[in-house]
Amino acid sequence: MRRAIFPGTFDPFTIGHSSVVTRALTFMDEVIIGIGINENKNTYFPIEKRVENNTEILPERATNQGLLL
Repeated sequence: MRRAIFPGTFDPFTIGHSSVVTRALTFMDEVIIGIGINENKNTYFPIEKRVENNTEILPERATNQGLLL
């Protein structure tokens, strides 16, 4: 199984981030999105909201195409 890890703060998760995930899933079996905390960066959304937003944006990929949040 080929896995990719895509780390970032994703504040917010953008069309560009979605594009990276979509392209990665064409040659990877699974993409793991790691939503991190950078204490040196001022974020707009708390970590819980960022996880929730990503889950809402990518639900069909999360269940059908090997995407893990």
